[in-house]
Amino acid sequence: MKTNQKVWKGLEELNNTPEFEKHKHNEFPEKLPAVEEAGNDLESMKAPRRDFLKMMGFSLTAATVASCQMPVKKVVPYISKPGNVTPGVPNFYATTYAQAGEYASLLIKNREGRPIKVEGNELSPITQGATSARIQASVLSLYDSTRLQYPFTSGKQTTVSAQDKEVKEALGKLNNEKIVVVTPSLMSPSTKKVVNSFISNYSNASHVAYDAISASGMLEANKACFDKAALATYAFDKAEVIVSVAADFLGDWYNAPEISKQYSKGRKVSNGSMSRHYQFEGVFSMTGTNADTRVVIQPSAQGAYAVALYNAVANLAGVATINGPSVKDDAVNKAARDLWAARGKSLVVAGANDKNIQTVVNGLNYILGNYGSTIDINTTASYKQAIDSDFVNLINEMNNGKVAGVLFYGVNPVYSHPMADAVKSGIEKLQFSASIGERMDETAELVQFVSADRFFLESWNDAEPRTGSYSLTQPVIQPLFEQSRQGQDTLLAWSNQSDSYYDVLTAHWKSSVLNGKDWDKALRDGVHHNDIMMKATEFGGDLMTAAAAISKAGNTEELVIYIKNTVGDGTYANNPWMQEVPDPVTKVTWDNYLLVGPSMAEAKGWSQEDVVTVEANGYKVNVPVVIQPGTKNGVMALAIGYGRTDKTMKSGKIGQNASPFMTLVNGNLNNIITGVKVTNTGKTYPVAQSQVHHHINPKKRAIVRQASLDQYNESPYAGYHRFNDNGDIVVDGEKEWKRIKATKDQNLYPEISMPGHHWGMSIDLNSCIGCSACVVSCNAENNIPVVGKHEVKRRHDMHWIRIDRYYLSGDDHHYSDGNENPHVIHQPMLCQHCDNAPCENVCPVNATNHSSEGLNQMIYNRCVGTRYCENNCPYKVRRFNWYDYTGQDSFAWNEQIHPTMSNEKGDQFDDLVKMVLNPDVTVRARGVIEKCSFCVQKIQSSKLEAKKEGRRLRDGDVKTACQTGCPTDAISFGDVKNKESEVSKMWNDERNYYVLEEIHTLPSVGYLTKIKNIDKEELQQA
Repeated sequence: MKTNQKVWKGLEELNNTPEFEKHKHNEFPEKLPAVEEAGNDLESMKAPRRDFLKMMGFSLTAATVASCQMPVKKVVPYISKPGNVTPGVPNFYATTYAQAGEYASLLIKNREGRPIKVEGNELSPITQGATSARIQASVLSLYDSTRLQYPFTSGKQTTVSAQDKEVKEALGKLNNEKIVVVTPSLMSPSTKKVVNSFISNYSNASHVAYDAISASGMLEANKACFDKAALATYAFDKAEVIVSVAADFLGDWYNAPEISKQYSKGRKVSNGSMSRHYQFEGVFSMTGTNADTRVVIQPSAQGAYAVALYNAVANLAGVATINGPSVKDDAVNKAARDLWAARGKSLVVAGANDKNIQTVVNGLNYILGNYGSTIDINTTASYKQAIDSDFVNLINEMNNGKVAGVLFYGVNPVYSHPMADAVKSGIEKLQFSASIGERMDETAELVQFVSADRFFLESWNDAEPRTGSYSLTQPVIQPLFEQSRQGQDTLLAWSNQSDSYYDVLTAHWKSSVLNGKDWDKALRDGVHHNDIMMKATEFGGDLMTAAAAISKAGNTEELVIYIKNTVGDGTYANNPWMQEVPDPVTKVTWDNYLLVGPSMAEAKGWSQEDVVTVEANGYKVNVPVVIQPGTKNGVMALAIGYGRTDKTMKSGKIGQNASPFMTLVNGNLNNIITGVKVTNTGKTYPVAQSQVHHHINPKKRAIVRQASLDQYNESPYAGYHRFNDNGDIVVDGEKEWKRIKATKDQNLYPEISMPGHHWGMSIDLNSCIGCSACVVSCNAENNIPVVGKHEVKRRHDMHWIRIDRYYLSGDDHHYSDGNENPHVIHQPMLCQHCDNAPCENVCPVNATNHSSEGLNQMIYNRCVGTRYCENNCPYKVRRFNWYDYTGQDSFAWNEQIHPTMSNEKGDQFDDLVKMVLNPDVTVRARGVIEKCSFCVQKIQSSKLEAKKEGRRLRDGDVKTACQTGCPTDAISFGDVKNKESEVSKMWNDERNYYVLEEIHTLPSVGYLTKIKNIDKEELQQA
């Protein structure tokens, strides 16, 4: 055996050899030419080898760090790498979200076969790149391990083939008795073909559409007025005056992404003008918080206000008025005058699910000349198509033995319908019952056959959300559960069809949609659009009959059942991102609650978190009280979407189910309940609010600034006025603006050299509607953990961006000013990346520091958790990671962690949900501070892409997650040193200000003053 053989021991020994030293400097030069220094010399910008490696997979280190902090079960390398997959480089695929009346064309960010982020598709002429908070959160629901993984027959797990055989046998035994397929509103023309194919296979089969939150009243009104039982399409961006009677059009009234994008365009202050928005409502909605003029009304008086508006405009137009319940209100006459002045460029909408009220509103829009301008009934929308009475008739037939079999596809009426008990008893009497769905929900638990449907990101589908506009859904991941099957394929199999759904879809598009155009291009773009000209139409509604049938306003206490834009109709009850994102108005997470106004709470002796029993219509629940300014005295409100009881809700029931309170009026679901009895139980229940400071006096502390449109037109510096204790202006806005700007260069801190970029952000408070889409988008991009209700209650929430909602108070009181209809401003608040950052000079280990590009950075493995920086931050935007959210610790301390983010062992991130993590961002360990990084991983990726292409960064190359998630374009981001950049222009706008600029932190986030289109006097009352 040789013992004197030289053995190479490691890389360091090789590094010191002369052979290696000879070539090292050729491979890795000491200094790389920067893009900023290179000018137009493209040769000097050629990337060396190490930059090439970064371009091809710059995030491998981050991915490795993330994977090292979580247990790895197995690693399987590519034997044959897919041609379209480059490790470390994302792919984007166009697809479509079309669920529960909400639609958006999307781009899905895919990493090594995993969808990890949702972006809006700007090629869509309908949504134009807009999304919502729920759509942003949808990617997390893909990795919900409580989704159905297998088919079940009579409660026992089975296989797809075995179930197909049993279902066909069961259907064959029905002997031509009545079979009904129940689906939600189908936006997909191809899916409608599949449903019709199933129906045609059975001689006595039919289809019924059921929407948990329907637009049945609008559909019936449009049928009566225009002979079209369909939703009209709207152009809020063309409306100079908007009047809403309790329609939460920025929330859940009508496809929020589409309308939010339109609405925001009209709210931009352009050439001294902007749209004017009136909101008549009894419960504060997200739309109401954005209105210029908000009028608090009794919910049961919506019809009376619609009649009053019609008659006020009719008097101005010189046409006949209508007889019906009406009201006398100066706000009605003022709104009517503005509507008439903007006729042809105005818009009136109503939220009531009442045919008669909607008919009056249609007549009002008609005499204003809005059809063919801001409303189009010829180009219709397919978001909601269900008529409430159709499903009620089916319930009665089920219980009367007139129906032998029902197939529920994508619906859950046992949970969501107010006649749920009748639905249950009807299912028990059926000879055949089946459910095709993604979950073992309340309805699926009662039927014989349950087929496991696939998630939309695993499926093929299409949509025609608007006449002539088409959208494609394609699978962006292999199905996670092998024994699941797309619902359309299940229907085809159960109707003895040999074609797959993909065959049906492609055949339909190639024959009926594309008209010879390229299928591959349509699939790549995700959308296909045929322009249809908007045109006027004739009105045939019976206004006299409709007005006479409208009920008078009640004079008793009323309960309003409403929808949150978080969990919606309950579809997102199992999504922890949506449970933990604060409600835009109340800022409460994880629960529903009884909303009451301050006056009513005082009169009843109720305090925040008191538990009360609410009884009406033979149903009762115990819920906590939340005191909400802006709620009409005598009015209470309770959100639906909570109280889910299906077995997959492993964390237990969250909140209470409010759907059984609803009633049927003229066949349509009614959400305004009278005859309500409420009693105090003497108990309390903790409510987790992310914000507990609500009122602010902008005249004393200009964290938020506002001005009226008239004030702004008089002086663009109007938001900078300084006031004395009496509210009088003592310093002109322009003088104050110049004084503050002059102090920017007066600095005790050493000057920070920024030879390259200086990244900054601008947020337009006129455009921010408070929807929280940016919050959820940030969660997905930056691996922000869910902490649960208990930790939110302790102020331990981890969101890197929050939306502060301020009630503007006329004095210094925080709550007791008695203002029941306050003005509201939503303000996104994130790390301000201050050039004079107070957090940096108190860190004992230099974990937080300033980069040469103006970023306030966090070095996680340096942080020792002193929290000095958090204490020294005046904006309170730094988050301390109290627990190990990656799954190493037991979560016995937190009873509210959701099953999607936990497993039976107590680990928060189960193996499936880890797939949603972004490998470009480190998963932080416990005991460190974290906060907004301006999505530095996106900045680096864009810089490398520009270097690879041999060019400078262009404005718009870098977009932060909050920016891409915002449906209203409220956020601009870029290099403020580039004078042509959007953010630089915003910073130089006279409306621009910085929060707490008087303490001279020199933030890199600017805000544009909120401008309201109201009279000066009305604004001064705030």
